[in-house]
Amino acid sequence: MTRRKITLTLALASAAILTIVLAGIVFEQPIREQWYIWNLESDTPRERWRAAKALGKMRSARAVVPLLDVARRSLDELWGPEDIDAYFAKALIAIGPEAVGPLVEVLSDPAEPRDLRLHGAAILEVMEEEGVIPDNASDLRKRVQAQEWGRGGLPE
Repeated sequence: MTRRKITLTLALASAAILTIVLAGIVFEQPIREQWYIWNLESDTPRERWRAAKALGKMRSARAVVPLLDVARRSLDELWGPEDIDAYFAKALIAIGPEAVGPLVEVLSDPAEPRDLRLHGAAILEVMEEEGVIPDNASDLRKRVQAQEWGRGGLPE
């Protein structure tokens, strides 16, 4: 092999390695975010806690719907009410304004599980206290809480 071929081969290999390293740096956040979203489905409560906490810390808007889906499925299965408060609520509150729209959708749908609607209303109440949600979401939250309180739900 000639010196010129060796130099060309090394230059191309260096460029390929540099491209891989840069891609890893650029795509690290989305890869980690997807990893934690996937871990929300874990059978291990500690893994779910870590995933929800990390997604909240990342303020991951992509995690809002998966968090709601897991909470919806888990009301009677993997998580108890304390777990929902600890994992689900704290993550959604940390995510902030990006969580308001999907939470309002949950509150607006009477077909959603009652406990999920009550937890969603409580989350919006905390967000309201922190000045994160608009007035129309606040009105909906109050209406849902009043309806559910009439059915044995939690007071405002």
